[in-house]
Amino acid sequence: MNAEFNQKELSDLFSARLAGTITAEEHAKLESLLAGSAAARQWWFLHCDVETGLAEWAAGRDSVVPMPRPAAAAPQKWWAIAVAAAAALVVLGFFWWRPSPVGPSSTAVVEAPASGVAVVACLNNAEWEGDPLQAGAVLTPMTLRLKSGSALVDFFTGARVVLEGPTELRLVSPG
Repeated sequence: MNAEFNQKELSDLFSARLAGTITAEEHAKLESLLAGSAAARQWWFLHCDVETGLAEWAAGRDSVVPMPRPAAAAPQKWWAIAVAAAAALVVLGFFWWRPSPVGPSSTAVVEAPASGVAVVACLNNAEWEGDPLQAGAVLTPMTLRLKSGSALVDFFTGARVVLEGPTELRLVSPG
């Protein structure tokens, strides 16, 4: 079943959910939209990727020593720099979030931890059988059983799997 949704409204609901400011009525609407539309769930996972990327960028930025600001900088120059930076982020975002090539022409190399095969990238009302998994959890060879909800699993080889409960997935190796 596909429910129609407004991407702006859905993005606002996602932001409120991640910021912890979502109301009960908004939360119910978000759950309904995600339950009724595969496109809305895909939009949710993309939003999670953006939030995760920004958090990683901000964490890395804290370790950089700030450059001193010029004392006599004109306000127009800072506005132009801000617009140029925003445009660069939009262009970089387009290349970062588009699907990567699959097959022998792919040159992406991902280094996996010794015992892990994948990582839980994003969750949406996920209820697991057994111990609950959280976003960011490194997965070793095992069988995942998702009772309800959905989860995005990123393999260290670059593959992505969207699980929608109830389902079972057996993880064997990174390849």
